[in-house]
Amino acid sequence: MSSFRNEIEALQDIGTLREKKNRIKDSVVSPDLNWDSRMKLYEQVQLINSRIAYLSTQRKSSC
Repeated sequence: MSSFRNEIEALQDIGTLREKKNRIKDSVVSPDLNWDSRMKLYEQVQLINSRIAYLSTQRKSSC
């Protein structure tokens, strides 16, 4: 998860983050996933949501 975290924290574009989040969300419904794998994907989505919120706050404060 740390390499994924590093990748997300390096991204500055909210649109790219949203696209990545949507791809992950689409894969969560796969019947091939077990509960543990699905939870890891949910954690990734939460991390992306946190990054989007942080970048949104940064942009508002710089205006």
